[in-house]
Amino acid sequence: MCSKAITCGISASRPFPRGLSPDPADLAGPPFPVAAPATTGAGLYLGGFAGANFLAEKTLGLGGLELGYSYQVGRFVFGPRIDAFWRPDSSESFYQWTPAPASSGSGFGRGGSRGLGAPAQFQAANHVSASFFSTVVGRFGYEVSDNFLPYFTAGLVASGLSMDTSVTGSMPSGRWGFRQSDLPPRRSARVYSANSLNQTRTGLTAGGGFEYRLTRNWSLQLDYKYFAFPKVTLETPAYANGVQVTGFRLWDKGWGNILSLGAIRYF
Repeated sequence: MCSKAITCGISASRPFPRGLSPDPADLAGPPFPVAAPATTGAGLYLGGFAGANFLAEKTLGLGGLELGYSYQVGRFVFGPRIDAFWRPDSSESFYQWTPAPASSGSGFGRGGSRGLGAPAQFQAANHVSASFFSTVVGRFGYEVSDNFLPYFTAGLVASGLSMDTSVTGSMPSGRWGFRQSDLPPRRSARVYSANSLNQTRTGLTAGGGFEYRLTRNWSLQLDYKYFAFPKVTLETPAYANGVQVTGFRLWDKGWGNILSLGAIRYF
């Protein structure tokens, strides 16, 4: 009787053909849902950012795009990344100087001149600009949680550089040169000379940042970079009646800091 009662009780709750046992899977019910991890840490990603470029003499606003690919081994994340910046960088400068006396026999530098026996005044107008700015770095990080990735970067930076200088002035009558006794008297003359330089320069960059994964495909990123370029020099000698009377040396040694905030989409 007990056996029949148990059988009848089961049949009342879930009807089964007499003599057959229920499938354990039917009694277990549907499995509990398991949340997928917020990040896999690997894959192709594309992002955009905006921030500021802190230079020695000024601060510039900037924006740009980044493209990268991440590999993951355990919680270590690494891979290449390319950043292309929009950074309007242009500057003008103007210098005036009076040459050293003839006895000094000086060479020329930024605002320097050769020794002259007659008083004169010179001016130099300069323009420096960067046409593009980009970095190629390796990114190395460690996932401290499923959503938070601190990392550091190191690699190369490249930029287009344009430099222009024009030197003007006038020479009165007199003896021009290192030693007045060696040169005949000369008539007054105007001084004009110009020079320009256009090149792509490369340097080094290093930095770091934090990435916070909002969803499986979207992240926020705070990024810092330091960059430095070798010194570039543009020399512009100036002549009057075939005699070099002065010259101007313009140089640029680009270095700075970049801080940006951006969003990343993983594919």
